Amino acid sequence: MSYVGYSRKLCIFLVVWVSSKLILGPRIFFHQMTILDRKPDSSTRNEIDWVTDLLQQKHKDCGQYSGRNSTGRKVVVQQHLGRWTGGPEALVQLAVAFHSWQPSSTYAHIFRGNRQRACDNYPKFCDVPVMANIAELLAGDIYIIPERMECPKELVRRNVLVYIWQLGATSMESQRDQAAAGCKHISHNFWLSHTFALSLPLSHVLVPYISAEKSYNGPLSNNKRENLILINGHDAASRELASLRLFCRTRNCTTQNMKGFNQSQLIDFYERAKIIAAFCMRGSERTPIEAVLRGVVLITNSCQSAEDERDFPVPKNNFVHPSMGNTIETITERVLNNFSSEQAKYGKMRALYLKVGSETLAADTRCFIEAVETSESNLEKVSQV
Repeated sequence: MSYVGYSRKLCIFLVVWVSSKLILGPRIFFHQMTILDRKPDSSTRNEIDWVTDLLQQKHKDCGQYSGRNSTGRKVVVQQHLGRWTGGPEALVQLAVAFHSWQPSSTYAHIFRGNRQRACDNYPKFCDVPVMANIAELLAGDIYIIPERMECPKELVRRNVLVYIWQLGATSMESQRDQAAAGCKHISHNFWLSHTFALSLPLSHVLVPYISAEKSYNGPLSNNKRENLILINGHDAASRELASLRLFCRTRNCTTQNMKGFNQSQLIDFYERAKIIAAFCMRGSERTPIEAVLRGVVLITNSCQSAEDERDFPVPKNNFVHPSMGNTIETITERVLNNFSSEQAKYGKMRALYLKVGSETLAADTRCFIEAVETSESNLEKVSQV
């Protein structure tokens, strides 16, 4: 081959290669940096793109914020390890997320319980140093506590930045009292970030995830499915579920309240059930999410966390609206009679919770710290004017 011919082919190759990078590069690069590489087999490209766009909007300016840019202020996450439920697990995940990129300034404060329980479930939590006495916190340090705790006024008086992480719905009065005492708020989902008098920026939405041990990305169809309807544990006494139980007495279906089971028992229920009913979810409750990941259809209502599609992308016709004729009985009958097609409508929700993971939570913490640093810097500039 002549030198001219070789050069021409090389130029054509380079043009094609560069063009492909310019067209595809930014999206692929962002996808690799902020989303776990767990491709949901059952989701369509549009559903996956919806999740990618949601996270891209959330992390577009801050997902790679580095500890090299920060002031090195301490971040301490309070831990409640007396019981291993969704809230305590989320607090552990948050401490691990901060520690993943600023290990020298992240601490855990064990408010109650045994640290070993968290280490057994999240070995990286044992790498997070413990701060035994929060009196060590200085002005500008960050202390994160769950929503049921009172605002520690003494720390606020010392100009420690105390953030209350809304892991569930409380009340407008509670949040006002906390704000009046000098505490600030962050949220674990989108709905809680804009309710009860809160109006938080995206940087203050730090989303925990379903752990790899509880997540699922395999086949959804199996020969174990029966007309079993799971009832989210918080909803055992609701009016809708009383109607559902009555409905099942005259139909070929059974109900099961989801409380008091270990993980292997829960998985067995998820593989056998066709429906999970969850109403007025006070947060992004893990049982309905885990059930949907394993192919169960979620029926809910326009109440609390289900109101925001970014938390629960549920088909609108599976929301209970009795005044519009969409009763729990009519929805249940439709889903049981058309289970495969109804199951397929939850690809967007499965895609969302397969993508949200330790890396996206770490990106959330980077965005949060950058927002805090920017806010503090702006306040200093104003005070100097």
